[in-house]
Amino acid sequence: MLTEVGTGAVISCNPYEYVVLLSFRTSSLIYVRQSISQILDQIIFVLREYTNLQVTIGVSELCEELKHIPEFYLQARKNADLRFVINKHRIIYPEDARHFLKQSGETLIGKEQTLLDALKEGKEQSVLQELDKMFTLIKRSASMGNEVLRARYMELLMILVKFMYDNGFVNSQEIKRIEDVYQMAWQIDSAERLQTRIQTWFYSFFKRWISRRVR
Repeated sequence: MLTEVGTGAVISCNPYEYVVLLSFRTSSLIYVRQSISQILDQIIFVLREYTNLQVTIGVSELCEELKHIPEFYLQARKNADLRFVINKHRIIYPEDARHFLKQSGETLIGKEQTLLDALKEGKEQSVLQELDKMFTLIKRSASMGNEVLRARYMELLMILVKFMYDNGFVNSQEIKRIEDVYQMAWQIDSAERLQTRIQTWFYSFFKRWISRRVR
């Protein structure tokens, strides 16, 4: 494909990562951006149609000097890593990355009381609203890397676990459910899927908690 467009080289880093270097004989940023989009869209299409592979591509800013290529490679790689937050199987451009990296991550500790109060009172709508606020705070941790982001989700999980212990709502079944979510969190490669899994577990727990309070 790169031969057809007359530019570019591919470097295989490992079976899961390839680096594409593209060079253009123009200073027109609009032309370069359009060309990059067309080439990468075509790569994604061909891989999907002919090899049944889906990929995420991180794109760096424009590099004007060869000596800076390693630095820009790391930028592209970091952008590709944001697939955990932005969703996989797409092209992640620098402006996409900047959108998610505007704010540093914040710990959830000290911000959970309203959620816990709503839980204790069994106010479903308030609980769901406060949970959404927690998820919004968590996503601000994207600038600190995927491991910190995962740790924030686990922080939320531990806050909820503490609530269960404080209110005598822990048994072998509940512990098994929590362990399953915790183990999955360090394996899953999408923040959206992880959040959905935590939401599902949490809503199930909330229904059991309400049922126990009613009795």
